[in-house]
Amino acid sequence: MVQEISGYNESEMLKYALTRGMIDLNAVQEQMINEQKQHYLGQHKYKIFQDKDGRWKTTLPNKDKRRLVAKKNLEDLENTIVEFYKDFDFETNTPRLSKDITLEELYPIWLQSRLLESKMVTVKRNDQEWRRYYQGTNITKIPMRLLTINQLKDWAHDLINKNEFNKRDYYDMALIIKKCFEFAADEGICENTWGIAKTKVNTKKLKKMKKKENDTEIYFFDEKAKLIAHALKRYAEKPWNIGVLAIPFLFLSGMRISEVVALKYSNLCDNEIHVDEAEINTYMYDENKAEFKYLGKTVENHTKSEAGIRTIPYTSDAKKIIGLVKKASIQYNYCDNDYVFCPASKRLTSNSIDKLLYRYCEEVGISRKSAHKIRKTYISQLIIGGIDLDTVCRVSGHVDLKTTLQSYLYSLDRKTETYSKFEDIFQNTIL
Repeated sequence: MVQEISGYNESEMLKYALTRGMIDLNAVQEQMINEQKQHYLGQHKYKIFQDKDGRWKTTLPNKDKRRLVAKKNLEDLENTIVEFYKDFDFETNTPRLSKDITLEELYPIWLQSRLLESKMVTVKRNDQEWRRYYQGTNITKIPMRLLTINQLKDWAHDLINKNEFNKRDYYDMALIIKKCFEFAADEGICENTWGIAKTKVNTKKLKKMKKKENDTEIYFFDEKAKLIAHALKRYAEKPWNIGVLAIPFLFLSGMRISEVVALKYSNLCDNEIHVDEAEINTYMYDENKAEFKYLGKTVENHTKSEAGIRTIPYTSDAKKIIGLVKKASIQYNYCDNDYVFCPASKRLTSNSIDKLLYRYCEEVGISRKSAHKIRKTYISQLIIGGIDLDTVCRVSGHVDLKTTLQSYLYSLDRKTETYSKFEDIFQNTIL
């Protein structure tokens, strides 16, 4: 309630004093800022000290962790502490997200959330996309709430033009900005502007995904025969080297190379191979360095997708290969947690089989193709051989048939053989 003194209220007296310079507004403002500063510094419970390097240091809280902050002088450090606590939620013990947060500032926060919900290798791939297409660019430095639809649309089109994205490349890149805007909208920072803008991007500008030529994607029958014969020859020369038998087994099972090196004898039944484990690259995220550190390879009790947990027909020829492996393993006392392909006392890795395959390709005089191309050969052979598509899809461990047909079905004939068949079909059409 405004008090009245001698006919004047406080508001009128304040106005009178201000117009005549009786109150120093700068001094008042300075006093208010100082009181606010002392208030926030009073909230800081951690030691502020000058280290041996001359810099002033302290730690700032973030849930159960603390991060070290260092400044050249005490005033700069205190100002950093004050700015931190202005946006700090003492109930959750975490910093509040600023309404003017930029994509550059939000990204590491979103990344931590992403690590909780996705596989480490997936998040690492997201981070590679960030570093390649986002980091240091202008769009990441503008407050997200101020980014307009046209700005986002122009940014997307510029990236499409510069990088000649196909549909898959574009959506992999755009996943980051899509998820960050969804995150920001959920936090009440801004509306999901990207959700509105993405429908306005001209997807016709995306490069068409042309299917690759079959000679680069599969092994022809003669190439397959040469590799299998060469692997068996090498095994006959050195029967302790069971790793070479992984190559013919890949051709006979169509398994992913990461699944073959994780295969155990307990996965083998009378007429079926049970696939439920795979080798993966493992990483850890170093929060201080903001980078992923490679830890090595390990076997996990799940495959690439849920559909990857499956059974594969265990054919007689596949059994013969495993029989050779088992015989040598017993003879040379090989053992590592029931793994099948285990020369000495340690299972094979995907890299070792790929390197062996590349060397054998050179030795038999064919172009180098990866173990994944063996898998494509196997799947193509099933379809061409008349196995129904539903079975092929399930045996391949694909989520849907579209993947099988678009990416794994190739002719096993060379172009000259295919053209010869055309000639046979249409021969004598014209009299």
